[in-house]
Amino acid sequence: MEKSTWVQSYLKLTVILSINAIILHPVAGVCTTHLYIMKRLILILLAATTLAACQPASNEFAALRNELTDLKTKQAALEKTQYIPHLGWAMVQVQIYHAKLYFAGAAKNWELASYYIHELEEALEDVQKLHLEHEGIKIAELIKAMALPQVENVENAVEQKDTVAFSAAFEKLTTSCNQCHQAAGKSIIHIKVPQGAGLPNQDFTLQP
Repeated sequence: MEKSTWVQSYLKLTVILSINAIILHPVAGVCTTHLYIMKRLILILLAATTLAACQPASNEFAALRNELTDLKTKQAALEKTQYIPHLGWAMVQVQIYHAKLYFAGAAKNWELASYYIHELEEALEDVQKLHLEHEGIKIAELIKAMALPQVENVENAVEQKDTVAFSAAFEKLTTSCNQCHQAAGKSIIHIKVPQGAGLPNQDFTLQP
């Protein structure tokens, strides 16, 4: 088999497998799925370019072009059916983890606090991915500049199991939340350090 024919066959197989992987890939999340599809589209485009150079007028290239068109159609349909939570709802999740993190740290349940600090970080990163901008405000940049550095400071205090450092870092984290709201033109939303014994349906104390 000539080298060009071998390369052509290999690229063709790669493209077909990539298309099948996209169609069968379970939707784990809006951002993950979209990135997955885009990577495969890039792979197919590169393969198509190489294949065209090997045999510009081949039937194989025409078939590959049709498959690429079909893939784009499937991608567009998938994007229409995917649910993207509204920014306000996404921030409710952030607020819940903010409260749970505090109650776990206040109870000196450092393992639970470590769990919630990572959940809070992931929730903020989800907001970054899903809402780069909102009403002309660059939400992702605000979170990166204001919130995430303070989350890291709280994480350090949790790792050190330092109650005093935790309280100070959490206070700064809360302040950064309000600074972010002000920068986004939503100063009416004011976050505070949680008070009371915690959520009524969860025990934040260290379990035996």
